[in-house]
Amino acid sequence: MTSLETKLNDLRERIKGVASCAVAFSGGVDSTLVLKVAHEALGDRVIAVTALSESLPGGELEEAENLARTIGVEHLVIRTFETRDRNYLTNAANRCYFCKTEMYARIGAAARNQGFDAILDGLNVDDLNDRRPGRAAAIEYGVISPLVEAKLTKIEVRELSRQFRLPTWDKPALACLSSRIPHGTPITLQALSQVDRAEAFLRKLGVGQVRIRHHGETARGGVAFLTVDADVAELAAVGFDEFFRLHEHATGTAARIVNAAFVGSEHLDEKTHDALRRVELATLLALGTGKSAKKVFIDATEDVFRAIRFVA
Repeated sequence: MTSLETKLNDLRERIKGVASCAVAFSGGVDSTLVLKVAHEALGDRVIAVTALSESLPGGELEEAENLARTIGVEHLVIRTFETRDRNYLTNAANRCYFCKTEMYARIGAAARNQGFDAILDGLNVDDLNDRRPGRAAAIEYGVISPLVEAKLTKIEVRELSRQFRLPTWDKPALACLSSRIPHGTPITLQALSQVDRAEAFLRKLGVGQVRIRHHGETARGGVAFLTVDADVAELAAVGFDEFFRLHEHATGTAARIVNAAFVGSEHLDEKTHDALRRVELATLLALGTGKSAKKVFIDATEDVFRAIRFVA
């Protein structure tokens, strides 16, 4: 028996040790594996619970619903309201603690109402190396981390997921939208929406793993300054240069904003970009007053910014 098989058996036995459970289910690789093994071990004595709030990236709820359906587990969606908590919106370094406190309080209440005893999460051994304020909230609410107890690493979680033929085995890590906003910059619903829509746009183009970083608003009201972290090859593969060329009819107003706010800024440090093997695109997202927002993307790898826009 291999080490991985031993760990899988250990995982099964640890999950069997609870009478019933609710899995805090994001639809990511870790919680999906926990849900799969829990279903095998406990049958209908397990339920998947997904927290829905403004910080959840678009499309993730639908993916979680499909995964739970495929695994054959009842799926419960609960509304959480961390975005009404001033402690959370302040966006200090311990922001995640307030999010997880809200989430586990509501998952726990929902689980008890449904007659389920324990709460399981998808924390793995590698996660313990990161600073995770939300872990304190999990401990306070008695959340069980079976992957940690079975000493499973992220690579091992992905390998087991592949063996189980779970579609999440190679899914990129996807943190909440608030993680795109630097600590100390207050979180707003508008900022979360801007990040979500910009990431959705790039994913639609075919860019796999992408992170939009929100750097606050410029002096021009309603305009946010965002940067994009994405693989250079992926951006090239989706024809980003052609996309800019086809949309160079951007408004004069957008062009003036670019010239005034960004030409010569520190974000044009190409040596830094090359060292990171990343492309950092300065992005403007002008909300406008109507239903159709103007999304203005700026090519930060060129000497001269070229503004483009499209109507949502």
